[in-house]
Amino acid sequence: MAATDECEYEYDALMGIIKGEASADDYQQGGSKFNGLYKNLANDAATLKDVISEDYDGSRDLTVTDMDVNTNNGQFNRFYALLIGDRPYATLEPDHKIYSELYYTIDGMDTYWTQISDLEDKSVLQFITGAKSLDEWDQFCTDWHVQGGDQILELVKDYLAE
Repeated sequence: MAATDECEYEYDALMGIIKGEASADDYQQGGSKFNGLYKNLANDAATLKDVISEDYDGSRDLTVTDMDVNTNNGQFNRFYALLIGDRPYATLEPDHKIYSELYYTIDGMDTYWTQISDLEDKSVLQFITGAKSLDEWDQFCTDWHVQGGDQILELVKDYLAE
C-alpha cells in the first residue's frame, strides 16, 4: 500500500532535486527529508540523474525529450508517469471535487455491469486515441443510460436511501 498522495509528493520532491532545492541524499534512509511512507522515493531520488538530462534545469515543463527513454533500469516509465503524467494533479488545484457514493457493486448491478463497463472501457479508449470524436460524447452518454446506466443509478439511489 502507498500513501494516497504518493505521486504528487514524489513529483514535488523530484522536481525539488532537479531545481537544486534538495539533493537525492535528502531522501535516503536517515536523510533530513526522508519519509518512509513513500516507499519508492529513495530509489527514485537516487536514479533521477540516470533518466533526466543534465541540461534540464526545471525552469520549464519537463518533456519526453528531456529524458533518456532507453534507460535500462525501467525508471524512464516511472519518471514519465510521475513527472509528466501526474503533473496536472501535482500542480493544479481542482476547482471542484467529486466523491464516489459507492466503491463496490451491490445486488442487481451485475445484470448491467458487464455491458456498461465494456461500453465505458471501449469508448473512453476511443476518445483518448482519437478513434472517436468528442462530438460523439453525447451519443456515448445516451448509450450508457439506455444500456443499463439508468438502472444502475436507480439501484444506487435506492441503496443509499436505505
